[in-house]
Amino acid sequence: MNSIPRPMTLTSRQFAEMARKGAFDTVGRVELRNGMISLMAPVYLRHSSISSALYLALNAALSAGRSALRANIELSLQLAEDFMPTADMVLWDPACVPAGHDGPLPLEAVRLVIEVADTSLDDDLGEKMRGYARSGVTEYWVVDVRGRVIFVHAEPGEDGYRTREVVKFGEAIAARTLDLGFSTAALLNV
Repeated sequence: MNSIPRPMTLTSRQFAEMARKGAFDTVGRVELRNGMISLMAPVYLRHSSISSALYLALNAALSAGRSALRANIELSLQLAEDFMPTADMVLWDPACVPAGHDGPLPLEAVRLVIEVADTSLDDDLGEKMRGYARSGVTEYWVVDVRGRVIFVHAEPGEDGYRTREVVKFGEAIAARTLDLGFSTAALLNV
């Protein structure tokens, strides 16, 4: 009897254990999507510069608003049993994370996910966006480095987000699910 080989899928727990044991140390950046290990593109200067400028503007807005939320760059998220992406930037609530936690950030702490797309725009607005929405991430932004715009998504559903707004670099941006707004003027100089 001939059988067709099927790919082996991993759970997020198996994926995290493999990462802890160094299974991906020589492979480069990876994430878990639909139970499969996905290689991530390297981060080049333009992507990193946009991420840094946005991170600084976001942190300034959090400080000005005296928010308890925190922002991190390059953070793995535990969103579903088969979905553990590494987001370019995450805004999260430390009150939802146990003291001493050292692992992927749990969904209940995630308030906003931001992906910076230089070469990954189709994926970030496609499969990855659907994964974030299905997982229940309430707000998702995609920064289109080449198009010089930010896509602001809210109201997650099974097949994506129900609302989408486009903000040009240099304009004011406001979160849809948080009391947070700031200027994206710093992105014009990158």
